[in-house]
Amino acid sequence: MLKRASGGISAPFSLAFLTDRRRLPNPEPVMRALPAGAAVIYRDYDDPRREAMARRYRALCAARNILFLVAGDAALARLVGADGLHLPAVMLRAARSDFPPPLAGEVSRSDGGAPLRHAARDSSPVNGGAKR
Repeated sequence: MLKRASGGISAPFSLAFLTDRRRLPNPEPVMRALPAGAAVIYRDYDDPRREAMARRYRALCAARNILFLVAGDAALARLVGADGLHLPAVMLRAARSDFPPPLAGEVSRSDGGAPLRHAARDSSPVNGGAKR
């Protein structure tokens, strides 16, 4: 669950690695170097092996106590047992109409703008509750 600190809300992680197979075809060495408590956000939306890679990366993250989030695909996040779902700003705006806060929230933004909302991890519609 996100906790209020000094009037704000802190994220459940302080370091995140976003995959991008065009820039880094093999992200596993980076994932293995991340400290426990970090997060991996699996993007690679057009990877034809997306489900298989998500399962592989999920297992690697779980073994290292790293949060694993799937970007932009709630069905895949549920299927592989991800810790959560990352929605880019454009997808978040669309989701907010279906899942008003606190179910649709935002911890980070990929477009550099100020956060719109924050939501507790354990209220995530992706996994029905926090796993940790």
